[in-house]
Amino acid sequence: MLEIFLQANEALTYNHFLTQPSLQVDRITIFRTLKLFVTKKIIHRIPASDGTNRYCCNKIQKLFIQILCASRCQKNYTVKIIAPPKVKLPKGYRQQNMEIIIDGLCNICKR
Repeated sequence: MLEIFLQANEALTYNHFLTQPSLQVDRITIFRTLKLFVTKKIIHRIPASDGTNRYCCNKIQKLFIQILCASRCQKNYTVKIIAPPKVKLPKGYRQQNMEIIIDGLCNICKR
């Protein structure tokens, strides 16, 4: 699974791994491996408004965010952040993570 992430240029879903003929593992093993990779910070989880989690290798995502076409194609794109947003946090609060989700329509679906 790690090799698949390293070769991917976009975020992948759980279902992507179910359809890989090279993987001879069951559903639970895929789920547990994704969870382990997230815990070890090898990949990160990208929640989406469609309810499907996507996972992206941390080699791709540093100052980038994922955007998702909200139409039928569900294609995701990686875009570079020009300047990370500044957020005023409550006193004493320590940020550990920030998630940005942008839903929209790709050029093909907006026609």
